[in-house]
Amino acid sequence: MNGKEQGNTNFIRLNQSQNSLLFTKRISLEAAFLKIDLDQLKSGEINRMTGVFKKEKKMETELRSLELEVFKNKQLL
Repeated sequence: MNGKEQGNTNFIRLNQSQNSLLFTKRISLEAAFLKIDLDQLKSGEINRMTGVFKKEKKMETELRSLELEVFKNKQLL
């Protein structure tokens, strides 16, 4: 990716074989990972912020940020 290119740097992926949710935040060439065991989750929420921009006389929507908020089940802690 060069200086003019931009892309989404946050990813959320479900790993069904391990019953877990993976949240990845890529910062430059390094990436930070957060693995969440779904058996310990009480609830969760994905918050996303989008932006609208004009591209070739057409309005487009792009993902600006993606945040994962989770609440663990206190009985399992």
